[in-house]
Amino acid sequence: MTQLPDFATNHSANEPPVRVADRVNDLLRLLRQNKVTPPPVAIATAYINPGGFGLLAGELEQAPRVRLLLGAEPEQEAVRAVSAHDAAMDSRIDAAVEQHDAWLAAERDTMGFARQPDADARR
Repeated sequence: MTQLPDFATNHSANEPPVRVADRVNDLLRLLRQNKVTPPPVAIATAYINPGGFGLLAGELEQAPRVRLLLGAEPEQEAVRAVSAHDAAMDSRIDAAVEQHDAWLAAERDTMGFARQPDADARR
């Protein structure tokens, strides 16, 4: 079996440019080719957009089962613990929800409306 890297990054200065998606596809392909029964795939990530999913879709569609757990990366200011006696907590939560909604709308608005992005989103 081919040796895979322990760590993959899109910004490696010491190696030729290889995307993380390429390494993930290599891993999925090797698992599929070297196992008697291809294993199911479970991925947990903070965020993936349709373009990112499209980079993995070819291998993911060959897996017998795929599970995606999507989350959101917290902003550094929100990482600290919130006290139960914090009077400004509700206003900060409201502001965070509004900011998150605005970010989601901006992300949505950057997507094209051509058939291909629509097909990728449905994929």
